[in-house]
Formats: sequence, C-alpha cells, structure tokens
Amino acid sequence: MSSEPSEITSLLPRSGRSTPRKGSTRGTSTGTQATSHHPPPRPIPIRQTPYSTWPIRLSFLLITLLSFVSVGVLVILALNTRFATLLSPYLPRHRSSRVLPMWYGLIASWLSVSTVILFWIPSKSTRISLLASLILLTTDLFLICLVPELLHRESLLTISICIFAILTIGACILSNRIVQAAQDKEVSQNIYIEHFN
Repeated sequence: MSSEPSEITSLLPRSGRSTPRKGSTRGTSTGTQATSHHPPPRPIPIRQTPYSTWPIRLSFLLITLLSFVSVGVLVILALNTRFATLLSPYLPRHRSSRVLPMWYGLIASWLSVSTVILFWIPSKSTRISLLASLILLTTDLFLICLVPELLHRESLLTISICIFAILTIGACILSNRIVQAAQDKEVSQNIYIEHFN
C-alpha cells in the first residue's frame, strides 16, 4: 500500500484534530459577546456638599463684615463716652445719651461676632434669642420715634445705631436659617445615597 496521499486522504487532516470552521468561530464569538454583555450598573448619585453654595458664602461674608463694622462702631462710641473732649472735633455733634447708643452697638457687635463663631452650628434656640433681641430693638426704635420726649432727648445717632443693630440681627437670623437649610439638605442627600447603596 503506497504512502502517497490519495484524493480522499489528502482532504482529511493529518493530526486528527478537527479545525473549527469559520461559521463556528463566528458563532462562538457572537456567543461570547452575548454572554459577556452585562446591563450597565445603576448610577450612584454624586454627593455634593450644600455648604459650597453662593448663599452660604455670601451670608458668611456679610456677617463677618457686619461684625467688623459693629466692633468698630462700639469702639468709637466707647471712646466718645470716655474721651468726649478728645474725639469731639472729629465726631458730629449730637444730644443723645452716652449709654444708649453704646448699648445698641454692644448688642450688635456681640450678636454678630457670636454668629460668626457659631456660623456652622445653627440651632433653634439661637434663632429664638436673635428674634427676641430683634423684637426688643424694634420696640425701642418705635418708642424713640413715636414718643416726643424720647425723640427730643435722643438724636439721629441713637436711631441710626439702633437701625444698624436691627439690620445686623436680621442678617444673623437669615444666615442661621440658610445654614440650617443646608444641613437639612445634606441629611436628605445622605439618606438618598444610603438608599441607593
């Protein structure tokens, strides 16, 4: 029997291994692609801190500015009370009492500085105390403006310092409320992220 390949044996593979057909490779490749294709994972919401918003930044900047101004006004009023003859040429003349404007300046400086220190720790008790101070100062302002004796005894200096203290307390209440809203928003975001996880 000759070892030369015939027409039939030349078509058979020599090693006995079956070579995969092109159609079968395409089928397996598409099959692996189908099995390896997974649905996209559910996106997790990105946590964004609410403390970086512009209302928070502007309120902190406003309260800091008001605290510096109120402390400066308090120092000027205290020096005017203690050294009246020394500062009288540089300050406008007024007939107000020496204690009442300085008292309003002390309230404004104390509340504004404490609001800056406790800016990131808002609380309901702080807002209640600020609101009580606001009501008392507003009552004083109405009494000074409506009672003729008080209006004659006090001057524009007392009224302007009282208005400045009222505006400062209003800004403190607003900033405290803004930070409280930011904290509530952060808590809701944490709950939302934990729900997705």
